[in-house]
Amino acid sequence: MPDLAYLIVLAGTISLRPMALRRTSVLAAGSLALGLAALPAGAHPVTAGFLLLAAVVAAGVAIRAGWRGLPLAAGALLVLWISRGVVTETGVIAALLGVLAIAAIAAVLLWLGHLLRRRPRAPLAPAAPGKLLPLLIPGLLLTALGSHLSVVLLGPALLSWTAWLIVRPAGFRRWPVIPAAVCVVLVALYHFMSTVAGPEGLAISGLDSLPFSPAAEVMVGAALLVVSWLLSGLWPLQRWSPGPLVAPAAAILLARVGLVAAPGGLEHWRTIAALLAMLGIWHAAASGWGAGMAVGGAWLALISLEPSGIVAAAWLLPSAVVLDLAGGERAQSSPRYRWSRDVAWMAAGWGGLLAISAGLHGEVVYTMLSAAGAILLIASPRQAMTASDRSSTAPSE
Repeated sequence: MPDLAYLIVLAGTISLRPMALRRTSVLAAGSLALGLAALPAGAHPVTAGFLLLAAVVAAGVAIRAGWRGLPLAAGALLVLWISRGVVTETGVIAALLGVLAIAAIAAVLLWLGHLLRRRPRAPLAPAAPGKLLPLLIPGLLLTALGSHLSVVLLGPALLSWTAWLIVRPAGFRRWPVIPAAVCVVLVALYHFMSTVAGPEGLAISGLDSLPFSPAAEVMVGAALLVVSWLLSGLWPLQRWSPGPLVAPAAAILLARVGLVAAPGGLEHWRTIAALLAMLGIWHAAASGWGAGMAVGGAWLALISLEPSGIVAAAWLLPSAVVLDLAGGERAQSSPRYRWSRDVAWMAAGWGGLLAISAGLHGEVVYTMLSAAGAILLIASPRQAMTASDRSSTAPSE
């Protein structure tokens, strides 16, 4: 029942075409996601506040939207039904105080967001999306299917150079900083891991049995996080790489190598990684870059080291690819692209809920700040759920 309520509210939010109503409805969907993610921890006034706030906002938007708001009205009723037990356990007064506290903080942050109207520099937009995926498939397959570490690491290296060529049209001069850095780190990582492994070899199936000390895991975890962040294309790298198109390889690298060979190393750097993910998510939300938010959410979910984090990334990263390829002017000019974006937003919204739930098992503060900041930045005036202002890599005529 809670999941059904969230999906109904999410679908109702995405179906709204007036952008002002959609932005307001994002507050309902986001509040509901935060409340549902915190629900397994038990009844709490803040949890009750999130659920009640979601119901109130969804009902208000439904009234303003007319017949288009019927899904939100149904979702609001379901949320009220779900929250009755939490409100009863915490007390009506405590739940209402939770609503008021959340609403007051959100109002202040929305006002500050309204004052800060300057938009961040938009990420790069691929010029010819239909021709890109075949170029990226070899590197992705090497990362996903390689049976030896050398093959798995070759995939991200190949993808980094492919991505650099993709965003390098005629007359666009930029040194290959990211692919060069990725290759240097991967070569050093392979040399270090092969030295530690010795005669045991570096078959992927045997990585969990390698004799890594805690210090070695810290070094391996740091190298993998650096490579995955360089490939993510999130802030401050949004002008250097088409991140959503290569981010799946970065996630697969973390899952196949990091979570198996160096979970302790990833946990050691998790706080710093969560901080970077939060900043990347905030920047993507502030610039209306839906694909970037999905990539940041996937990264945050993976570094939680929870199995559900992998599931969340599996929902978010394909959504990011679709949002990236069907974004901006394409979504405005073609019904096919608009439908693709709507479906991708549904998948990304579901993955976002799973990412919040996974993140709360690791970095509670950064997960809550990431989600709350993204929700408020999307809902604030003059922001959008589409990256309509992304900078194209196509040369000007």
